[in-house]
Amino acid sequence: MIEDCNAHPRKLYTMCRLNRTVTLLMSATIEHRGERMIDVDNLEKSLGMRVAQLRTAKGVSARDMSLSIGQGAAYIHNIENRKTMPSMRGFLYICEYLNISPKDFFDMDSADPEKLNEIIKDMKALTPEQLSNIANIVKDIKK
Repeated sequence: MIEDCNAHPRKLYTMCRLNRTVTLLMSATIEHRGERMIDVDNLEKSLGMRVAQLRTAKGVSARDMSLSIGQGAAYIHNIENRKTMPSMRGFLYICEYLNISPKDFFDMDSADPEKLNEIIKDMKALTPEQLSNIANIVKDIKK
């Protein structure tokens, strides 16, 4: 049973105690009075799906990722298949491996946050005119 999860209903991320494991709550978010809220029912599914999405975008197997972050071979597979939830430390190792921040992890609108961060970093060195050109190209692509 989840305890104290409504202590901070205005925060997108809420820490809760769940079976003696600290779990970072995330999932498909819903809108309530213009604020983003947590859909706790989909927590495990969403977390596993997001790990799978980001891992696949990086082009690595679940086994290789598990071993690379110092876990057993089935660790990531078990998260993706809702058999377990990562601890906070495990979640941070996952983010570090994927070269993204926890904030990027929860940005469900970004399919490849690592690539997006790389592009943003490169764009910071551009002139205003170059940025305007890039903006126009992106708008044309989105059509």
